[in-house]
Amino acid sequence: MKKTIVLLPGDGIGPEVTRAAATVLREAGHEFHHQFEFQEFPVGGAAIDATGVPLPNETLDACRKADAIFLGAVGGSKWDALPVGKRPESGLLALRQGLGLFVNLRPVKLLEPLRLISPLKPERLGDLDIEIVRELAGGMYFGERGNVREKDVERAWDTESYSVPEIERVDLDPELNAQAERHRGDPDEERAGRLPGDVAGVPAQHEHRAVREVQDAERAVDDRQAGRNERKQRS
Repeated sequence: MKKTIVLLPGDGIGPEVTRAAATVLREAGHEFHHQFEFQEFPVGGAAIDATGVPLPNETLDACRKADAIFLGAVGGSKWDALPVGKRPESGLLALRQGLGLFVNLRPVKLLEPLRLISPLKPERLGDLDIEIVRELAGGMYFGERGNVREKDVERAWDTESYSVPEIERVDLDPELNAQAERHRGDPDEERAGRLPGDVAGVPAQHEHRAVREVQDAERAVDDRQAGRNERKQRS
């Protein structure tokens, strides 16, 4: 396998973790006979210092051509005084928009050697295996914000709004749905009153109430979609 990986070290601890990750990838490539070509570009505060903008066009172009991107971190007190929209974090938001990255997947899976150091009680963990889907390219990140002064009283706003397509692209994305299916468990176990990960002595209806609520919400979304399709057919 031969792949091009763009490294975006960024700021703070970013360069350190990026160097470490690149070292691991090089060793993995050597061990398993892969070829990784690394290209490094500035982003965030480092890019502001070098080019005056948090996401240079050269960086975005390289990311679009790459097979993968490794981002370290962006931001720091050095740049806090800059106007909103010109701070290091704006480079991260622009990167998401430029690459069409609208979802962040955050898997949470219990590794058995770490069970005893979890903040949750070991007996409550079960076989923890969930995935959080976080929307990245709408809402408050990109909503209208501002402030005005009226009659010596200052008023500020920071709005969070979503369009229907912004929501549906998350719910209807086939890859996301495929991954969600892998976390829903065996339907035969659910019908028997037990979901994967049940702890002995803890009723499934209490331990997995949140899972059931999510499933109910998904069914409601499916029902609404079916209703819309039916209305379209009638018209």
